[in-house]
Amino acid sequence: MLLEFIKALFLIFVAELGDKSQILAMVFATKYKVRYVLFGVFVGALLNHSLAVILGTYLSDVIPLGLIQLLAGLLFVFFGLWSLKLEDDDEGEEVREVKFGPIFTVAFAFFIGELGDKTQLATITLSTETAYPLVLLCGTVSGMVLTGAIGIWIGSKLGDKIPELMLKIVSAIVFIFFGSLKLYDILPGEYTTMPILIVYFSLLGSLSYILIKKNIEADRETQYKKAAQRLYEYTHQIKDVIDDICIGCDMCLKSNCVIGYTKEIINIALESNQNHGQKYNKNKTLQLKEFDKKKVINGLVLTLDCIHELGDFYSKDFVIQEVRQALELILIQKSVKFDGSFEDYIQKIKEYDKEIAEELKGRSLSLD
Repeated sequence: MLLEFIKALFLIFVAELGDKSQILAMVFATKYKVRYVLFGVFVGALLNHSLAVILGTYLSDVIPLGLIQLLAGLLFVFFGLWSLKLEDDDEGEEVREVKFGPIFTVAFAFFIGELGDKTQLATITLSTETAYPLVLLCGTVSGMVLTGAIGIWIGSKLGDKIPELMLKIVSAIVFIFFGSLKLYDILPGEYTTMPILIVYFSLLGSLSYILIKKNIEADRETQYKKAAQRLYEYTHQIKDVIDDICIGCDMCLKSNCVIGYTKEIINIALESNQNHGQKYNKNKTLQLKEFDKKKVINGLVLTLDCIHELGDFYSKDFVIQEVRQALELILIQKSVKFDGSFEDYIQKIKEYDKEIAEELKGRSLSLD
C-alpha cells in the first residue's frame, strides 16, 4: 500500500516538473495569497484526479478521453482570454472576489488544465491496475501539490516585482498556449491545416490585442486617479506644515508674504479640489521673513517626496511646484529649476547652501 503511494507521488511529481500546472501555480502566486493558491491547487487536483480514478476504475469504456481533452483545450483558451477581461471597477472586483474567490479560481483552472493531461491519463492508467484507489488518489494529489508548492514559492517571490498588467498577459499566454497545444494534438489533421491555424491565431491575436489595449487605457486612468488622490493627500499634509511655519505677524501681509501666498494657493487648491495653478509670478515681490529653518526644510522634504511619488504624473503647473519654489525662496533666496532629476536638483541647492543640500539628501525619500 505504501509502495503504491510513493510510486504515484513520484511519477506525478516528475511528470509535473516544469509543466503548465507548475507555471500556473507560479502565476497565481503572484496575485493571490500563498495559502489560497496552495489550497486551490489541492482542491483542483483532488477533483481532477478523483475523476481520473473513477474513469480508470469504472468508466474508461463509457466516456471517450478524446472528448475530455477537446473540452479542456477549448476551456483553457477561453480561460486565457477571460484573464485579460477588463475589470469594471474596484467595487466590481470586490463583488467577484466574494462571489468566486481565489480558491475557486485556482481550483477551477487546475481542474480544467489537467483534463486529458498526461498526469490525468497516467492516473487513469495507474487506477486500472491498482487494488487501492484511495491510496493511489492520495499519492497523485500529493505529487501535484508538491510541484505546485514549488511554483507557488517562486511566484510569491516575484509577485511584487511584476506589474499587474504583465501578470495578466503572462497568465493569458500560458492558458492560450497550452489550450491551443491540446487542441492541436487532439483535433484531426484536416482541422489543423496552415490556413485554419492562421485564421485561428489571427482571431486570438486580434481579441488579445483589443483586451490588452483596454487594460492599458484603464490602468493608465486608474494610476492617474491614484496619483490625483495622493497629490490631494500630500497637499493637506503640506498645508499643515505651512500653517505651522507661519509666525502669525501682527500686521499680516497675506499674499504679499511668501508664506501667506503659499497658504492662499494651497487653500484655493483644496477648496476647488484642483491641484493645477497659475505659474509662479516672478514679477511679484514677496516679503521674506525669518522663519523656522527646520520647519521650512520639513515642508520642502514633503514636497520632494510628493513629486517623487507622483512620478510620470507630476506636472510643472501643479500647486506643489509653486509651494516648492516658495520654500526655496525662504531657504536660499532663489527658486531652483527642477527638470526631474533629484540628483541635479541637490547639486543646484548645494551651490547656494551645502548644509541644506546635505540635510535634504539625508531626509527625503525622493533622493534615496
